[in-house]
Amino acid sequence: MKVEIEELFSDDKFKDIITEKWATQYQKLNKLQTDTKKAIIKALLKHYETAEYVKGSRSNKAHFEIGIRREQELSQADMIEKGYYKANANNIKTHNIIALKMLKAYIAGLDDDVSYKSMTRLNWLKAAGITSSIQNLNEVDEMKNIDSSFRSYYKDDVASSLKNVLSFCLKQLKVKEADATLYYCDAACDDQADSDENGNKKRLLDDSEVKKMKNFVDALKSKHNVTKFMLATSEFKNELRDYYRNNLKSESIWIEIELDIVKLKNDINNAELSTDEADELRSQFMLEFQKYRNSTYVRREFKRKIKSKKGMFWRYEASLQEQPSNFSPYLQMEQRSYFKFMTNLDLQIGFSEADLTEYKKMEAEYKNSIDDNEAIQLVDECKQNNVIYLHTLAETDAMFNY
Repeated sequence: MKVEIEELFSDDKFKDIITEKWATQYQKLNKLQTDTKKAIIKALLKHYETAEYVKGSRSNKAHFEIGIRREQELSQADMIEKGYYKANANNIKTHNIIALKMLKAYIAGLDDDVSYKSMTRLNWLKAAGITSSIQNLNEVDEMKNIDSSFRSYYKDDVASSLKNVLSFCLKQLKVKEADATLYYCDAACDDQADSDENGNKKRLLDDSEVKKMKNFVDALKSKHNVTKFMLATSEFKNELRDYYRNNLKSESIWIEIELDIVKLKNDINNAELSTDEADELRSQFMLEFQKYRNSTYVRREFKRKIKSKKGMFWRYEASLQEQPSNFSPYLQMEQRSYFKFMTNLDLQIGFSEADLTEYKKMEAEYKNSIDDNEAIQLVDECKQNNVIYLHTLAETDAMFNY
């Protein structure tokens, strides 16, 4: 379909696609700049199968040629997957795009008689082959030379990142509440219970148990001022563990997500992958996910947010009054050993040696920005004021297994 530029800026059917900035620029210059043409093409591709700019000539005005309108607008992830956007430039990480492609292929490849499927978030990733190269996170418990609280912190932190991968995929697949059902489960206490397809001997909590548990957790969060399980105090975790023990069948609580496979398969087109393609994508996922995690480790070790200011600052710049009362490995961060600890544990679950380029660059910037003696003095003062909480972390399965 031929669409002249004036029509593009005046027709109501394009008003949700064309921005005011582009229209103003065209009215002022009576032409489109190169960057604007590219931006308009990308905006059109979200809604139309094809879009291209055609230069003007003596016999024809400059115009756009667009194809048929899509049934559903492409998401940012769709645009990246099709090569219209670059991943990191649009605040979407490459490893998420790879995972989305693999999850689509997994769902498309399920037998036609599979209508619904229920798994934990981590098991969804494992079943799709995305994380099959990653060992069970409990493998790090075998490392006796690492403090047990740090191992628990590590497992919870990596598991949270992996769960975010699945959350991203489901959001891009436009999975709504009607398409996904959450089941709260706890482990059965007798040997007679049948194991499910994931090897779990589970008992589904009924509605009254779930409601009572949620009310208790909400009250407990308010009581201890907790927003994330990972940053919860030992008092919070002990009270929660006691509640599980006294009111449920076990201390192992998790959530399973049941997806409507039939609907998802109908929404997914051309998602098939060969074995070689799947293996290649898995390798790429491991590489890109590791890059993302390593970058996170670098930032945490050297920088932190200060409540009274915007943006990230060197950790030593925070006043003692603003040091967070959380349970992250604060000591390792201040002693510049956090990156080493985390990447060492990464090796145990299937990742390769860490690339130190970003770490060394940040380390050089840090050393150039402070007086070393000042930083050492600050750490000593922190120790005296009891703001180091490394050894108080105690995780349960409930904190990272759903």
